[in-house]
Amino acid sequence: MARCPSCSGESSRAVDPKGAVMTFAKDRECMSCGTVWRPPCPVCAAWVSALVGAGLLGFAAWGVLVSWDTPSGVARYLPQLVIAVVVGVICIGYGLAVLQGRAGKLQIIRGPTTGGREQEG
Repeated sequence: MARCPSCSGESSRAVDPKGAVMTFAKDRECMSCGTVWRPPCPVCAAWVSALVGAGLLGFAAWGVLVSWDTPSGVARYLPQLVIAVVVGVICIGYGLAVLQGRAGKLQIIRGPTTGGREQEG
């Protein structure tokens, strides 16, 4: 189990992430102080994200090249190609941002609590 970023406690439990668009692991809640945090994105997941994005861009480029000279042309597959390009760029951007340390960092969702109220200081 992961150590609590607030009290360094070793006892935590997994909780469902709230308000997250995409996470690679469930949030954690410290059993000692009540802090809830989102673990950082693993480096291997950032690489997978970037590679999937590159694959999608490659798929879109292949689709354009294959359908370029057909009677219906690229227009027939335009929605799929646009989706592949947009999702591919997002995946590559997120993967690179995590690798550069600009995204996917540990995030404290709720600070330490005692008896249901937040501690001061």
